Amino acid sequence: MRSDDIRRSKSEPGLHIVIEDRGGIVEALHHVHAAVVDSSGRLIASSGDPNHYTFTRSCLKPIQAIPILEHGVHEAYGLTNEEIAIIAGSHSGEPDHIRTVRSILNKSGIDEAMLGCGGHEPFHKPTNFEIGGKFSPIHDNCSGKHAGSLALTKYMGWDLGTYLDPSHPAQKAVLEVACSLGNMEPENVTIAPDGCSIPNLAYPIRNLALQFARIADPGSHTLKEECQVVFDSMMGNPYMVSGTGRFDKDLMEDHPHRLLAKAGAVGLQALAANINGRWLGIAIKIEDGSHPALTTATYHILDELLIRIGESMGEKYRDQTVKTRSGEVVGAIRCSGELLVN
Repeated sequence: MRSDDIRRSKSEPGLHIVIEDRGGIVEALHHVHAAVVDSSGRLIASSGDPNHYTFTRSCLKPIQAIPILEHGVHEAYGLTNEEIAIIAGSHSGEPDHIRTVRSILNKSGIDEAMLGCGGHEPFHKPTNFEIGGKFSPIHDNCSGKHAGSLALTKYMGWDLGTYLDPSHPAQKAVLEVACSLGNMEPENVTIAPDGCSIPNLAYPIRNLALQFARIADPGSHTLKEECQVVFDSMMGNPYMVSGTGRFDKDLMEDHPHRLLAKAGAVGLQALAANINGRWLGIAIKIEDGSHPALTTATYHILDELLIRIGESMGEKYRDQTVKTRSGEVVGAIRCSGELLVN
């Protein structure tokens, strides 16, 4: 099958496919699910199945930060907006990231050994080279989230040793916030450990999009002040949300005060976007979990929503090239299709 034949064929609105080709021949097709909602929960536009049910992975992190604010932990321990951003983010393990996570631990009186995230090599290759691959849990991209959960647990007097248990009060608080912002009932949410061992939640991408719409535009929601702090912290500190050369950072810095972005593992992206003065929540899921397909589809859908990317740091993610190991361009990754507008 030739990729040009697919791109020339006219499909009905509401279907996006990311085409990965080599020498003009299709090597892979990646199917896209997307939901665009306003802060009332009304579905504005969609592709594939807007009710596609999936684990939220790291897209949940801004939600996981909210109980920390709800209980006043940030005020009690003097947490900065940078520190709140790294709690809500997936950092790259760079020196400033490690310094910031350690600051959260020090302010809350938590020993670094309490971090239950496991650990992996820093995403930032120069940092990994500097440490000789000898990583520890603090280098884990989720260590900010874990430091925040431990700070909440310490402040509330809950048991530190069981903070990863789904029945722990800190995790119950996350579920409560997720349901409140996403208009869900707890019995419709599935819970299982994330890659970092902390409980993660699964529900439809439409509800994830609603959560991000409300973080940006909470209206009269009871968590409006907490949403505002998370929003301001992330928007003001894109580097703490991700890191050097990372998608979320590049996207937010390309469009300051217009886009809030948080990626998750296995092909998931959540955003809030200001479209003609109105904040909308967007959730995009690549069914087979491809990250290159996700970034390409995200740019395509943002273009449709009138977020014109243009020349920018993030331009490298659009219509990506397939190269040999010696650098020869032999193919491309492109998105085809259009949103179904309600």
